[in-house]
Amino acid sequence: MKDIKQNFEVNVHMPMNCIFCDKKLEDHLIKKYAHWNVYLSENQSYFCDCVVALNRHGVDRLYQLQEPERKEFFEVMEKLTLAIESHFIPDIFNAFILGNRDRNHLHLHLIPRYGREIEFEGEAFEDLDTTQPVQFPKPKRETPIEWKKKLIALLKKELDAQG
Repeated sequence: MKDIKQNFEVNVHMPMNCIFCDKKLEDHLIKKYAHWNVYLSENQSYFCDCVVALNRHGVDRLYQLQEPERKEFFEVMEKLTLAIESHFIPDIFNAFILGNRDRNHLHLHLIPRYGREIEFEGEAFEDLDTTQPVQFPKPKRETPIEWKKKLIALLKKELDAQG
């Protein structure tokens, strides 16, 4: 057991190809908080799919969060949920902490589910059966960066208004 823990402690602090540490999502950034960043997911196969990522590497479990990070996490999740609800009225939200690709960098996928077709800036999305789980890996959907920037700006404005 000691060897497993030592290996975990050694590997947990070595960011290798981490999309958050390498700032590969900066053009998808919605808002920075003291401990968390909110991004629009690159793949919008589920409309308004967002990622909430801790601002530091080396954590991949909720229990490893420091108290200020834990407190702010729930505040950010509430604000993001309300921002999405205020404009798009999803039926439900799915939230996932997977860590399959970007290990040792805690992040959560917040995916609104609509049960109907929804349109934003000329792009139509269908998510008709919200009783079924989100597909992973998600189907690939290309959306223009200009379109994403409009959605990012809308969500940022709403989050900024919340304080």
